[in-house]
Amino acid sequence: MPLNTLTIDVARVCAIVGSVVLMCTSLARSVDAATASGSSDDPAVGISYQVEFDGAMGGKRGELLRKSSLLVTLQDRQPSTLTALERRAAGDLRRLSAVLRSDGYYDAKVDYRIDTSTDPVTVTLIIRRGDPYRLESFEIVYSDGHPGIDLPLDPAELGIEVNRRVRAADVVAAGRRTEEIFWEHGYPFGRVVDRRHLIDRKTRTMRVIMTVESGPSATFGPLSVEGTDKVKESYVRSIRPWKTGQQYDRRLLDNYRQDLIDTSLFASVLITKAKNLDESGGIPINLAVEEREHRTIGTGLSWGTDEGFGLSAFWEHRNFFGEDENLRVETRIGEIEQSLSTLYAKPRFRRDDQTLLGVARVKREETDAFDETSAAVAIGLERQLSELWSGRAGLSLELSDITENRDKRTLWLFGVPAAIIRDSRDVEMNPTRGSRLWLGVAPYLTTGDDNNAFFAGETNISAYKSLHQEDRIVVAGRVRAGSILGESRAEIPASKRFYAGGGGSIRGYQFKKVGPLDDQNDPIGGRSVIELSAEARFRITERIGLVPFLDGGTVFTNPDFTTEGDDTIRWAAGLGGRYFTVIGPIRLDVAFPINKRDVDDDFQFYVSIGQAF
Repeated sequence: MPLNTLTIDVARVCAIVGSVVLMCTSLARSVDAATASGSSDDPAVGISYQVEFDGAMGGKRGELLRKSSLLVTLQDRQPSTLTALERRAAGDLRRLSAVLRSDGYYDAKVDYRIDTSTDPVTVTLIIRRGDPYRLESFEIVYSDGHPGIDLPLDPAELGIEVNRRVRAADVVAAGRRTEEIFWEHGYPFGRVVDRRHLIDRKTRTMRVIMTVESGPSATFGPLSVEGTDKVKESYVRSIRPWKTGQQYDRRLLDNYRQDLIDTSLFASVLITKAKNLDESGGIPINLAVEEREHRTIGTGLSWGTDEGFGLSAFWEHRNFFGEDENLRVETRIGEIEQSLSTLYAKPRFRRDDQTLLGVARVKREETDAFDETSAAVAIGLERQLSELWSGRAGLSLELSDITENRDKRTLWLFGVPAAIIRDSRDVEMNPTRGSRLWLGVAPYLTTGDDNNAFFAGETNISAYKSLHQEDRIVVAGRVRAGSILGESRAEIPASKRFYAGGGGSIRGYQFKKVGPLDDQNDPIGGRSVIELSAEARFRITERIGLVPFLDGGTVFTNPDFTTEGDDTIRWAAGLGGRYFTVIGPIRLDVAFPINKRDVDDDFQFYVSIGQAF
């Protein structure tokens, strides 16, 4: 081996040995320092510091800079050495500079200063933004020729404002929107292939040139379905909002996925398109689903000083015939009411926005107002009129034995109930915002011991508003008003008159006992009603809430909200506790009548699941 080669190898070995020695020495010093000051994993022995900003930090920009700073976000994880603190600060220079550039400040300067004479140590981030850059032009270039669709050429159509400050988020969003336009107009492979940003530091301007590629146009090809078991594949296919051969539109895929999720039949829904077109120019679509359990059982318990204990149970099948049909059997056993109900719902009946409804119920109810044993069936249609509005109408038939003041009547009641609903609540069991309007009407014809006809109308309105960013304070209000036309109060079946009072009505008063009373102080109902409720819902912790409330209202003898006797609005106030669970809040309310009568109790308790309204 040549001498010069051997000399070079020895030099390399020496260099390696020297490096190892230096590393070992450095490691030993670090170990000694750690031993003297405690373990670096212990946050209590690290360097405590505070962060200050020198420069404009107002508004959303300042908030974003703070969230981007590791000095701020990791302040509770103290660095073990001053060198580690300096590395953290140096890393912030890159992060904050990137944030400022994304907001149009391409000449921004960021530096830091560490003052160890303070306790805790002070780290100052020095920000000099400079002047923002202006977007001089935004150009779209089509690499494979302009496709035959109405794509935007004006940047304003993509949310870009020329001659205004450059914002990186707007430029990125413009590219994303351009791709979406391709996907929505038959070009499933359209994409942004390049984006150049040309900066002129003298004029502080930027030019953006975005190159896009449309790719081939396509239609919807065949649909393949995977994962169906109890749900019929034919039903899953019938929901899709397009036909094979129709121009491709990505929005229809999104709608299809949401429709499948809304059925609550599937735990997961994944829709993918093929990477290539088939021979006919269509793009094959694959749907993969995972079914969830379709059967549910549940129980509930309620108690109130006016109604006593109540036990309820239900069994539900959400896919009874394999096409999203909902069959629910419910029973309630209480001191006042015992009932058994069967409810059936068939969605997409004859049209996508229509549901077939069926109800069968037997019930026995014993109250101070009347005793009733009844059997009823009803059938109807519900249609979604818009995102918030829906309507329903149907036919009902009811056979009732009603005893009132020892006077027993057996009646057949034929009804044509209808309602229109507007619902913008965020959730059903515990709404924090939105409102719900329910306007119902029902003409009735009675035969049997009496032949009468009357018309009932009722409106329920509830509204909710959050006063806190995390929904810890919610104010809620409710109004109920109803009227019955056509017959005198005595001719109207006792079960169809209006009553008020109780846990779901005017808390603080006995069940159905607000309004006119007979000689035995039993409620006799009326032909019109008004109820008002207001609540302030405070969420103290994640599980516990407090709800002060005020309820009021009364029942009137006549349909025009007048009465032959006492028409005083009865008021009650109270305080409720809420224990929040995954199925809804457990409610405990205690209410005190404000202007009570001699027949009214001093207070009432109510326990149930769900908010009062």
